[in-house]
Amino acid sequence: MKYRKSKLLYFYLFILFLLKKCVLEIDSFILLRQVNKVVRIKNKEMEILAELRRTPLVSMNVMASQLKLAPNTVKTRIEKMKSKGIILDDKIIIDPVLGERRSSEILGQVSPEKIGLVPIYYILKGIHSNDDYQEICEYLDNHPYIISRILSISSGLNIYVTFYVPPKGIENLTIFINRLKEMRLTSDTTKLIPDNRIINHINFEYWDIDKMSWSINGESFITEFANIFDETMASNSEIELTNPEFIVRPKINAMDLEIMRELTINGKPRINEIASYYAKDRTTISRRINKVRERYMSHYTLAYNRSIFHLNCNFIIYGKMDRKVMNTIIRIIKENKFPFRSEFLVNKKDFLWRLEATTPFVNALTRLILPYTKNLSQILLHVEEENVYFKYHENFDVKRKIWNVSEENMLNKPLRI
Repeated sequence: MKYRKSKLLYFYLFILFLLKKCVLEIDSFILLRQVNKVVRIKNKEMEILAELRRTPLVSMNVMASQLKLAPNTVKTRIEKMKSKGIILDDKIIIDPVLGERRSSEILGQVSPEKIGLVPIYYILKGIHSNDDYQEICEYLDNHPYIISRILSISSGLNIYVTFYVPPKGIENLTIFINRLKEMRLTSDTTKLIPDNRIINHINFEYWDIDKMSWSINGESFITEFANIFDETMASNSEIELTNPEFIVRPKINAMDLEIMRELTINGKPRINEIASYYAKDRTTISRRINKVRERYMSHYTLAYNRSIFHLNCNFIIYGKMDRKVMNTIIRIIKENKFPFRSEFLVNKKDFLWRLEATTPFVNALTRLILPYTKNLSQILLHVEEENVYFKYHENFDVKRKIWNVSEENMLNKPLRI
């Protein structure tokens, strides 16, 4: 009887999901029609967008020189792009860590390896009901080393979770996940600790500015990318991969942690504003920001309106893959021959590929790599349900220069709701 009730509840949940998806599709269609009528991206705006994507921290003068425009013209165009909704406008937010701050279109990403943490990715599968989903989210949100979680509805409810964990805390994280399974909140998990992470950004060269659409679709991608794939496979040359140096005992102080948070909110902060927050002079703050950028940040991303480019969905493809094929994909990504933003994670023959791309493209890619894989799966991420966390300051002992990996911090505390 209990099984039938659970099955019925899941059926109702699935129906609600379909209805929500239909509404989102209709809203998306209406939005795209509005975008095509109102938001027309000009050639110079597209050049500015591409340059900001390539080098987010580029100065106005350097960009102006590269685009053969006056600095004031570039500044004016960027402000207009913000007002048109092409890129994220500056706004005042209340950050849970820092308080009132100004966010911008440039967002910094902390390198886990540079602060002594190991990135670990989980897909929690087989969540049977909405109640179970809400409960497991509470436990995850309480974990000290969670970085993000995203809802996925694909053959059931799933959650894609990212943790950055000290090496000595990996065992406790495994126990934590197993406790969730013992509580029957999730029935199965996929785990990946990558030995290589290859991140690439969107290539706007594939965007047709006149048609307001991508110059590649599913079928044309199969032809073009398959040729690149075959040529790269045939070259059979070794790929030199360099991961960030892992810092066992990072020399982080309290202000470094605060500046890290500042840069994740606003990658190009106004020095005067930051100086006033910390009651420091401009020179001191400028040096500290440069130090944190150099030592602890991995890269910067541009926050732009993805709906204009029909990129409302994120997908994950994962399974096992032949190492030679894996190396081929890595080479294609590193040579900037891959058109969409992605994060390719590998460990021996296991891989997890997160993509921000169009549905036809992802389906075509899945069909292309299918013959070279085992246990291949694909899930759709609902990025509107993404939660991102910043808890470094709560878990790092700045005096002893160590992370808190105690059983109390990593098990008892997060499981105590």
